[in-house]
Amino acid sequence: METIEFVIRPDGRVEVQVQGIAGTECARVSHQIEQDLGQVTRREWTAEYFQTVAQSQDAHVRPHY
Repeated sequence: METIEFVIRPDGRVEVQVQGIAGTECARVSHQIEQDLGQVTRREWTAEYFQTVAQSQDAHVRPHY
């Protein structure tokens, strides 16, 4: 499932976490949101970022026996 989670800290910082989108597509999805929120001060890539789209799709395929 594709989700975007926002956490607003008491000091006003906003954290955005994209889940369920493999590869660099997550950066494309969050780009406009980042532009609207302001300056990006730090990025942390998850394991999903380093997956290829094919790997992500294969992970959801069950073998047929």
